[in-house]
Amino acid sequence: MANEARAKQAENLSALEQDITNLEKAAALSIARMITYPR
Repeated sequence: MANEARAKQAENLSALEQDITNLEKAAALSIARMITYPR
């Protein structure tokens, strides 16, 4: 039971890490765009 909970937690964590990575990529892209194409 404890192992199951731990595995579930690890899954949630890796999903969260992927979300954060995607957000960081999106942020980096938008910053790069701001620098490259100033309005």
